[in-house]
Amino acid sequence: MRLTRFINLQKKKLDNSLQTCSTKYTSLFIYKLPFTLVLISFVVALFKPELFLINQDQYDIISNLVFFNQAHVLLTFFLLFSVDHYSEWRKSYRALNLNFNKIMAVFLIGSFAIYELFYFDFLGIGRRESMKLYLVLYAIIGTYHFMFQSYGFSVFISRGSGDTSETVLTQLKTERFYLKLLFLLTLATIVTVMYQANIRPFYFVVCAVIFVLAAFCLVMIYKSIKSLPEHLKTKKNIFAFRYLLNPVKVFSPWIGLSAVIIHTWEYIYFIHHSLGSENKKSRLSKAQFLIFLGAQLAFAVLILFTNSRDLKVAFNLGDSLLLNIMQGSLNAVILTHFFVDGLAYSSKHNSLSHRLLKYTRVSKDIYSAGG
Repeated sequence: MRLTRFINLQKKKLDNSLQTCSTKYTSLFIYKLPFTLVLISFVVALFKPELFLINQDQYDIISNLVFFNQAHVLLTFFLLFSVDHYSEWRKSYRALNLNFNKIMAVFLIGSFAIYELFYFDFLGIGRRESMKLYLVLYAIIGTYHFMFQSYGFSVFISRGSGDTSETVLTQLKTERFYLKLLFLLTLATIVTVMYQANIRPFYFVVCAVIFVLAAFCLVMIYKSIKSLPEHLKTKKNIFAFRYLLNPVKVFSPWIGLSAVIIHTWEYIYFIHHSLGSENKKSRLSKAQFLIFLGAQLAFAVLILFTNSRDLKVAFNLGDSLLLNIMQGSLNAVILTHFFVDGLAYSSKHNSLSHRLLKYTRVSKDIYSAGG
């Protein structure tokens, strides 16, 4: 009896210590570090941009290898096949006479085919203009993915507090409304930079207007947060500051890099949270981990070769067919990651997971039924 009591006591102490550790990591990686990173990136971009000039090679190494951005892309696919909860959701499509594996394969091949259509100028506007248009569309899709993952995390913070009052739900609806406006402003920023950068002073006027409107949206989000209970207000005030990154990230590689790093932190933290709620049998086996590690290394090589000017010159890739296939494949994998996340973390397509607070992404109709 005493032994049983002692074991239960130790187990309780361990659970409490793990909970404390989890809370500390949440505070650090979801609130404090992102907030600090946003401040630093704006200070550097505005006052001393020459201190930290980085080329594309350095940008890719920092974002993908140091801060694991490329790791989170492949995590999407590995979790679907190795973790019980994700796997069960994937298999649930069979009830609709659909095979989710085939859906992913079709989307992957389709994304690659679309890249090739733009590469070979199917619109007849010249390859340079065709690829510029592709990059604009690609950037818009990626920005939507970034911004609404953050919003999904904001929903998680609010719902995770256990407060489901009308005040909390109303604040989330307001936050989403102004985040949609921020997304439209980001779209305008991307188009302006890609097509109007050489038309001055028009370019500077448009950028200034966009920045002012983005600041207004952020102010309105902060105004909505003021209505929240005290236990949520501080967290959301710190969290919401990251929303300003996306409308202005095209103006500075450091602001863009901060957006990528924060996006990765959010994703990996939430994956850790969802895995923590699974049983031990759902964890990766040694064989699965080695496969995952091998895929990560291959993906890292693909990213570096497709973005590094030095590597392209060293291996004489130039505008070769091999480089074209590598770039098309890379973009197709990333777009498929966006697509799968948009379903797996959606309240509409995976309502059980969302109610269990295991997932962070949300669909565009998350509150169409009032919460």
